[in-house]
Amino acid sequence: MSLTITATESIRNRSRIQETQETSETPTTSLNSVNKHVGSRARTRRIILGMRQEKLGEALGLTFQQVQNYGSGTNGVGASHMVGRS
Repeated sequence: MSLTITATESIRNRSRIQETQETSETPTTSLNSVNKHVGSRARTRRIILGMRQEKLGEALGLTFQQVQNYGSGTNGVGASHMVGRS
């Protein structure tokens, strides 16, 4: 499964992250917004592909609850985990 991002989306995302970092938010709040953004992108891509949480979880070696938590941004996906799965 590929979660591709166009150059325009990448620039927009970078701008959003920079804006978040420049505000008076605490690092935890910034991290939560990044988790929600990444989770939202992964969830959107999963839905576009017509894939159920259970099926994606099986493919990644996760439970559907973990997929659900990543998709909602409740749990953040570590960069090393994402690279290992891409």
